Amino acid sequence: MNGVTDGTVPLFHVGARYGFSEGEVPDLKGKRVLVTGASGGIGLATAQLLARKRATVVGTARSEAKCAATLEKLGGGECVVLELASLAKVKAAADRLKKKPFDYVILNAGLMAPPELSLSEDGLEEQFAVNYLAQFLLARELAPTLKKGARLVVVSSVAHYSSPPPETMLRAFTAKDHRGYAPFPYYGWSKLCNVLMALDFPNHFPGVLAASVHPGAVQSGLLQKYERKVPAALLDLVERSLLWTADTAALSVVAPLFLPDASLYYVPVARPRPPSAYATNASLAADLWAFSDTLLDRTLRQIQKDDDAAASINDLLYNSKGGGKALG
Repeated sequence: MNGVTDGTVPLFHVGARYGFSEGEVPDLKGKRVLVTGASGGIGLATAQLLARKRATVVGTARSEAKCAATLEKLGGGECVVLELASLAKVKAAADRLKKKPFDYVILNAGLMAPPELSLSEDGLEEQFAVNYLAQFLLARELAPTLKKGARLVVVSSVAHYSSPPPETMLRAFTAKDHRGYAPFPYYGWSKLCNVLMALDFPNHFPGVLAASVHPGAVQSGLLQKYERKVPAALLDLVERSLLWTADTAALSVVAPLFLPDASLYYVPVARPRPPSAYATNASLAADLWAFSDTLLDRTLRQIQKDDDAAASINDLLYNSKGGGKALG
């Protein structure tokens, strides 16, 4: 198998041993773990696995209602509302999260291939903003407070092989280029950024071991719409041949937290493999980090200016009315 197909679906994994098992996860009592996107799918399965090992799991979800449902499924722990489409909200969540240091951080949340170009609250192409930049910001903010020997796992995808040339994607104008938008290549770009982030992270935060993971194609019930036309037993066979369960995918996600010498990139199930040539380019990783730092700082400064301007207008309205409740 090559890096593109190796382990992506169970059918390609026949005869290959798993690289990790749940039995290899140690007792995690006293360990604190952050899992973004913990409300469902791989994120929930990962959080549940860690909770079974007695870790203090802090999940994130997009709303209070989803947080409540997540905590019920986990049987406890903590959950923080995290809206990755807003850098200001990510920064606020990071400020809250870093009050207690983490042993492990798993950046799992994301979205895949919207058919039309959609923008984040900050006006950035949403896959780049949500899958990479927002979680880069979260990790950058948390890193100085992580415990000694901390590990970071970034959920990427085999789609990183399909990224357009990075030199074109790093140009700021591509963030809002409706004419040039292509759903899956842009998804691939965001997932390449995930691997490059893991590659360069230890250069900025020595002592933090970082890895990226392609979890494989995962069961989601999408095939059930065909159950009236196809026998259920056949659908089940197809799904088991072509799609991993979320529980199995979670093994690939957690393995880099505990393997003695974690590699840069893993494929199902928890097997180290070399990623694409772009993904191992240290110079490109450094350029992306610098680009991301600049973009984040510029965007957050503008948000602060807008907030200050809004506050000034509010004060003016308040004072012009001679007191009373400010508007807004």
